[in-house]
Amino acid sequence: MIKAITSVTLAVSDLDSSLRLFRERLGLAVVIDGHASVGLLAAWGYPVHESVRLVELAAADAMLGHIRLAAFEDAEAIPQAPVPRAGGASHGPAAQVAGAVAIAFRGSGRENAFILSELEGLPELLVAGGMRDRSIASHRRAPPSAPTTFDSVWVLAGPSPLANRFYVEALGFSAAALPASLPAYLESALRSILEIPPGSSLQATTYRTPGGRRGDVVLIRSSAPCGAFRPRRVGEPGINLVSFECDSLDELSKCLGALALEPLAPPSHVALPDGRPGKVMVVRGPSAELFEFIEPGD
Repeated sequence: MIKAITSVTLAVSDLDSSLRLFRERLGLAVVIDGHASVGLLAAWGYPVHESVRLVELAAADAMLGHIRLAAFEDAEAIPQAPVPRAGGASHGPAAQVAGAVAIAFRGSGRENAFILSELEGLPELLVAGGMRDRSIASHRRAPPSAPTTFDSVWVLAGPSPLANRFYVEALGFSAAALPASLPAYLESALRSILEIPPGSSLQATTYRTPGGRRGDVVLIRSSAPCGAFRPRRVGEPGINLVSFECDSLDELSKCLGALALEPLAPPSHVALPDGRPGKVMVVRGPSAELFEFIEPGD
């Protein structure tokens, strides 16, 4: 039913800087550059007059695992207010909103790269080996890295008991425990962003796409609370939608209904960014993840 992750959407505040990051540092190429159709905006719950530029990037000629940058041209329509923490301080970006917190890439060499969610709308790059670059907005020049390919999307999971049923029963994924300890550079970054207290443990489970095709989902859980959560909206700065192609939205709706998960809106007939007709349905998962399910037309 579910075939693969077709794209992961990041809503960004500075499209030019974000494009430089993905093209110059990760070696991805623009494959689609257009605007969201009226039907797509309706599926997302936005006014049909909203103008949203969508730029998809991919490694080489990859048909799946694209990165879709969304630039909402009416900035006032994008919710950005953080949830304050007791004492007036704010949580780290990923602790303010529930859902996806990172996108992982595999390099052609030994390095792996992770894009971490930023509430301000600029993605943060973390590369294996300890290099951490938070100066994307400064346009600092750096040598192009080796080409990378999309690997997985990482989600901060809440206490919902439905996660395994959602991914395995409804979506047809297979579950596999990750190694007991995460790489030190990644665990350090996740602890900082999620504000996980010292002494607590991190556990991760990976859900592999049916047929071993492009893109896994990795759920991260902490033995200590990570702060207050609120659901992320489509278009809110950071990593929002994880998009899957599926055979039948009607059949998928039946599976999700058995878990009491309903779409945000009825499926919409849309013109997909690549020009194909199709239907789109957006669903919030058991850990407040936002999923976009796409049924291409003939």
